Formats: sequence, C-alpha cells, structure tokens
Amino acid sequence: MRRENKTIFFSLLLAAHACQLCAQTLPNRRYTTRDGLVADRITVITQDHDGFMWMGSLFGLSRYDGTRFTTISLPASQQYKSVTSLLAADNKVYAGFVFAGGLMQYDKGQVTAHFIHPADKGMENDISGIYDDPKGILVVNSNNQVYRFYNSTFQYLFTPDSSLGQPPISSLVSQRNGRIWVGTSTGLLLFENGKLRASSFANGPVLHMSEAGNGIMVAWSKNGNTFFSYIDSALHHTVKWQTSGIAQIPFSGMHANMFWGIHFERGLFNMDSTGHIDFYASTVHPATEIKYLFADRENNLWIATDPGVLKISNIPAISYRFEELAPGGSDISRAGDSVTWCTNSIYLYRIKDNRLEKVQEFRGSKESSYIGALIIDNNNDLWVSAWDHGLWKLRYNNTSLVKKKFYTNYQGKEINANCMVKDGQGSIWAAGNKGIFHIRDGEIRDHFIPLKENGMPAFITAITIDTLRKELWIGENTSGLMRIAYRF
Repeated sequence: MRRENKTIFFSLLLAAHACQLCAQTLPNRRYTTRDGLVADRITVITQDHDGFMWMGSLFGLSRYDGTRFTTISLPASQQYKSVTSLLAADNKVYAGFVFAGGLMQYDKGQVTAHFIHPADKGMENDISGIYDDPKGILVVNSNNQVYRFYNSTFQYLFTPDSSLGQPPISSLVSQRNGRIWVGTSTGLLLFENGKLRASSFANGPVLHMSEAGNGIMVAWSKNGNTFFSYIDSALHHTVKWQTSGIAQIPFSGMHANMFWGIHFERGLFNMDSTGHIDFYASTVHPATEIKYLFADRENNLWIATDPGVLKISNIPAISYRFEELAPGGSDISRAGDSVTWCTNSIYLYRIKDNRLEKVQEFRGSKESSYIGALIIDNNNDLWVSAWDHGLWKLRYNNTSLVKKKFYTNYQGKEINANCMVKDGQGSIWAAGNKGIFHIRDGEIRDHFIPLKENGMPAFITAITIDTLRKELWIGENTSGLMRIAYRF
C-alpha cells in the first residue's frame, strides 16, 4: 500500500547557509465555520487520491472539494470527538479519534468505525497516530500499543516496555524490507524480525520521520537544536544538517523537494533541496497560532490556525529548461520519492535534487527513433517506447547506462506503444496501433488486439487502469473510449 500523504523533511538534506529575505506576502484565504468548516480548531490536514482536502478538528471531520466544505457524517461513537490523525492510503481515508472513538475508514462514501477492543471505553480505543504500511496501516493508541490494521482486523505488534523506558511514540515509518522505525520522546527504536530494540541514531525527541529512497530521514531535537539525519538501508547514520530557532510544528506534503516551516525570528519560510531559502511575511504569529502545515499536490500551503485554516495559494514552483528544441511528445515518470524521469522526445533526462540532468544515450545506430512514453517497473527498470516501433528496458546508475534490452516484436507481432500504464501488481500494459502488450516480471508475457464494433483493430492512443475492478480504459483514435476487463 502506497501512502499518499507523505511527511517530507528530505528538502533539508543539503541546506546551505545562504538565505534570501523576501519582502512579499503570499496570497492567502482563511476558512472558518462561517464557510462551512466543522470547527475552528483544526488539528490535522491531508489530501486524498481525488484531490479533496480533509481537515480534522476537535469536534469532527470536514472535506473540501475546492468549492465548499462537507461535514462527514460519523457514527454515533465518533461524533463530537477530537481527530488526532488522518491518512489517505489505498484509495481510502482513515481518521483516528480520542475519547474511545477508535478508527474511522472512509471508502467510496461509506463510513465505518473500527475498534481495537469494541467493549473497551478507555484508552485502548484512543487513537494517537495512524501511519502507512505495506501490509495495511499502522495504528498507535494512547496505551502506546502498535497494531496493524488490515481487512477490518487489528493485529497487535508491539509496545515499548520498561526495558526501553516506555517512551511515548511520536511517529512511525514502515518500510518494505520489514523494518518499522519508531520515533519516541527519547529517541529512535527499531522493530525488526518480531523484536523491538533501541538504536543509537537519535538520542533526543523524534519530531518526525519520512521514507527517503531506501532509507529514512529523521528530524529530532536535543539541547535546543534540531537535527536532520539520514539512515540508509545498511543502517549507516549521517547527520546532514542541524540548526536552532525552528518551531516544532508538524509538516506534511505531497512534494519531496520542498519543506515549509516556521523560524521564530523570521517567520514562515520555504526551503528547497538546493539550500535556497525564502522568508515570507506571515499574517499569523508563528509561536502561538500555527498548529499544522500541509502542502498539497497543487502547490497550495494549508495552515491549521486558530481560528480555522489558512490557505496560501501558488507556492513557488521550479521550472526546468531542456538543452535543445524538440518536436514535442514529451513524457514524465516518477521513480520513488527522489528521481523523476522525463523526455522531450529527443533525449532522456532525469531530475534529482532539483537538478535536470541529461543521461547517457541508450539508442544504438539502428535505434534512432524519437522517444515516446516512459514508465518505471517494480524492479526500478525504466521502460521507454519508440515513436515508430519497439520498447527499451533500461537500467541506470545515476546518469550512466548499465544495462539495456530492446524489444522489437513479441511472437511475431511488431511492438508499438503510444502509451503505458502500471497496475496494482506491478504489471505494465503498453498499447498502440498493434494492440496491447502485457509486461510482467520484467518481460513481455501476453499480447492481444482489441476490436472496434466494426471488427477493425483498435488504434490505441491513451490508456489508464481501474485496479479495483481490474479494467483497462483505452482511448481509440476514431471510436472514443473502450473498457476491457483483464484477468491473469
């Protein structure tokens, strides 16, 4: 399960000391109960897969569609109770409640309340945090117990016991390698192979954590300083940056290369991963009024304040210029949280650490076609289509090409792909005027040609997928949309 609400501190990795003071105030709009917000005391914010904004409050839950607020109708056991946490994951939205409110699951308009122990009216069902997990979601209650929630069932995992000092849990990061990192009020713990143990990587209160590549970023504090550390998959620990004077306000967002925070002396600031910092005049007092920061996919910053929530529009964006003019037909594909692949149809580029880099040429003397669609598979190989015919499977180490394979046909059928999409199992569907090619486990496995109503083969120009219903939606050059069910 992939998390949609990503807490990001990655942009502070390479922060430089050079700052630029900006005398501008960002455009903003405050929303309160007068606009339909369920309450003026907002505790947490997230954005779902459809782009709707969700705001948890001391007295319930609101959803904002860009025009109006809707108060979510909750079960009686969760009404008028404080929302501590929100998570958008697996096309659902989850909310944690205190006062024995348990966990809420919102799925296609259906609201369901779940309880760790349904008969318990105390702290067992006080939810203090919810986090993404490859096998479901992780739930922390006020008794400091961690559960995995999947398919309407809670599975107990662990509790920091007296041998670890029983520190309160502040954050969790669950990785696909099975490790669960546990941020606490006294430092960092690691749950691995069924055992919870202490680590020496952060010996102060953990403020927040996030996954970064194959490792994690940890923000923690000690003696008035804030440290930003990186721990890689081999458990090597590096302190990347440390500073003082930053308010300990939770931030989460949808962009890996951007961080918003509060400096006690200079106010609201934005920092990118190159170390460039802009300060902005703020209409709210940073020390007392700001409770939560969230940057959405549309480059808006949402600030939980008293009263209500403040939306700052048009967060500064970064633009990149290719080295040459091109005929068009560009594409973009994201590889995890740190690398973006893109093409202008002439050359292949990647964006990392806010830098656009041209990578090593992969086409041979007989493979001089323009570049078409791009997509990353689960093995981190990059699949690239050619304008005329063929598919490349590429592997790069930074900008250097280390491996490639060029596919021109499958079982005698010429390969042509105008567009590609990946399903929930990691399979790739590549489509064009020669039908649809199914790529699984790094190789082309199947091929079929959809037929139009007149019996002619479809010329496919676009493709997307409904992973829940296992349906492909394709755009045909002359006949509109076609829907195809798939099974394998």
